[in-house]
Amino acid sequence: MHDFFEGKSTGRLIRVEFDRNLKPKPSVALDGLGFANGVQLHPDGESLLVSECSRAKIIRYFHSGPKRGQHSVFTKNLPGFPDNIRISSSGQSFLVGMAAVRHSDQFISFMDFLGGHPWIRWGIVQIIPQRYLTSILTLVAQKYGMVVELDLNGKIIRSYHDPTGTVIQGVSQASDDGDFLYLGSFHADFIGKVPKKG
Repeated sequence: MHDFFEGKSTGRLIRVEFDRNLKPKPSVALDGLGFANGVQLHPDGESLLVSECSRAKIIRYFHSGPKRGQHSVFTKNLPGFPDNIRISSSGQSFLVGMAAVRHSDQFISFMDFLGGHPWIRWGIVQIIPQRYLTSILTLVAQKYGMVVELDLNGKIIRSYHDPTGTVIQGVSQASDDGDFLYLGSFHADFIGKVPKKG
């Protein structure tokens, strides 16, 4: 949580290759990521996606093919802070759970406000013990559940909302079976099931 609050870029994507004796050889594929979270293989077979929660964006990293070792921004300025990414049941889109939303009825989100004030972020992590930061985030976060659906190029094609957080708040994971969304949250001790249409 300290890294998220301070806006540090300490996240990494580790690549593990195995030699002939199946001995693992880890190496850093990407570093400098902002609170790296979800990882999902892309159906192209050559790349994968990594969410940067604190930066509200998703990075595409090419693990094989002609662009091997390169990376680019897959999507940015998301309406929330992305957590896990999963391929949809159709295989033609990605479902991204938003740990928190970035809009507010008052003005901007608390975390977006802190983004422009590094001295406040630094002060928070100096004063408040790590074990209380999640509770504080829960208090200031808007009670809202959101999932965005991205096409295979990173464009938002659909979004699902629980504007009062009644069914689920702070979506950490979204999967589907074609008819229903299955939602996980670090705020809940259950898996939510909601129809995709309706």
